[in-house]
Amino acid sequence: MQGIIKSLLTEYGLKWTINRSLYSMKLIMMSKIPITEKIFEKDITIKRIDIFKFNTALIKDYLQNLKDDKKGSIILIADKAIDGIINGFSSTELNYGNPINWHLNPLTGVESKRNVKWYRIPDFNTKIGDIKVIWEASRFTHFIYFCRAYLITGKLKYYEAFSSQLKDWLEDNPYSYGVNYKCGQEATLRMINVLITYAVFSTYGLITEDDKVNIIKLVEGSY
Repeated sequence: MQGIIKSLLTEYGLKWTINRSLYSMKLIMMSKIPITEKIFEKDITIKRIDIFKFNTALIKDYLQNLKDDKKGSIILIADKAIDGIINGFSSTELNYGNPINWHLNPLTGVESKRNVKWYRIPDFNTKIGDIKVIWEASRFTHFIYFCRAYLITGKLKYYEAFSSQLKDWLEDNPYSYGVNYKCGQEATLRMINVLITYAVFSTYGLITEDDKVNIIKLVEGSY
């Protein structure tokens, strides 16, 4: 044990080691006494979701003037994402099915439990495989491709895919259950991508009141 502590202190420093130890104690406490989860909750009031402002006309002009092969690549990635095939880690196609299974590792074909509190799910599970593969779809990076494809083609199916996938994700990932709530960084990426997509589609008057409710719900869960 002393060797492990010494290694951590040497590799990461005293501050990181203390914070990580406190975090581990927090997880143990919540797992043994679930009601203590409320201690770490914060009251959240979402005042606004229109935090991004883009010159979409300029972006649209830029995208439409790309070479045909570049535009074709963007549209292809977006179309595949509609069918649940996500371009993960910037280069690897991952098939999560249609509708998307937000708890699936496509490389192993194994699902993580969706009805278990996030702090009861281990970071490492040899049967399920790398947890980051599950997270990849829920980062919503492909939503940005929906925006780009819409700006190139003007086809409503890209907005509709955003709206339906966001709704489906929220229904399949109630706070705070499942693997997709295990990482604050992942939640932040997810929130940013949703808010960027909202900003683009709202410019064209496509966002509905139901969309706004869902976006606020996702932001609350991300916080």
